Amino acid sequence: LNNGISSIGSVEIFATINDLQKSVTNSNYDFLIIDGTPRASKGTLAAGKISDLIVLPCCSSRADLIPTIKLGHELVKNQIPRSNIVFALSRVNTASEIHDAKEFITETGFKVLDGCIFEKPGYRQSQNDGYALTETKWKSLNDKANVVLESILSNLLSE
Repeated sequence: LNNGISSIGSVEIFATINDLQKSVTNSNYDFLIIDGTPRASKGTLAAGKISDLIVLPCCSSRADLIPTIKLGHELVKNQIPRSNIVFALSRVNTASEIHDAKEFITETGFKVLDGCIFEKPGYRQSQNDGYALTETKWKSLNDKANVVLESILSNLLSE
């Protein structure tokens, strides 16, 4: 808003998932995005139980993949369906690292979204200016980010 970009929705902060649920009860939102902590806290588990889809972003390094996969397993252990959990590769650079990361994730029984977010300064610049990853100044970056977005939507609509 500070950059003169009009809003397409609201951003609200809630202390707990219960507060969120009270706020959205009897509302007519088309969708709700919850940005939570990257660990299996009580809040993350509660959010997961009311979510249709959980997107776990991760880099391709094992230092990031292993704890993110552990989070996925923790969510499953707490009665969140494995089919509701997908991984989104981000900050990647090469086809070989994308292939290796996808193979590593799928061997653990989780699904990986189509596409990925590449490590590009254009994405950071876009976010710094208040825009989404699909709203950079470069069509090629927008197209790549849109593949991930379309994969998220496809996973939501397939249920």
